[in-house]
Amino acid sequence: MTKNPSAAGVFCFRIRWLSLSLLKISFMKMKVALGLFLVIIFSTSATPNQGDNIEFVCLKTHKATNTCHFNFIVDGAKYRHVDMGCKFGKKKDELIKKVKEGSAALARDWKIDCPEAKEK
Repeated sequence: MTKNPSAAGVFCFRIRWLSLSLLKISFMKMKVALGLFLVIIFSTSATPNQGDNIEFVCLKTHKATNTCHFNFIVDGAKYRHVDMGCKFGKKKDELIKKVKEGSAALARDWKIDCPEAKEK
């Protein structure tokens, strides 16, 4: 005697097969998306060691808000470090060392401009 599957059994089998195949496709898409995300993150992340291309330009103290603005030039681009509470106000060499190591946060562009140094 041969088994003749009922219509309900065939329907349930097809639903299970369809849901499993969709899970496989979505899992593959998720793996590809995660891989692309990681590639983008690793390719755009900053290098931890800035090197010798950092030039300290000036320090401006804003007494009303108790902040010190350190301006730097890195590879020709203007960067700033804003020190809340002016902790590095008297220890600017320590901050410059931290910037060269890559452990101090720098923001793009200067918020407070410094006067350009006059060449002799």
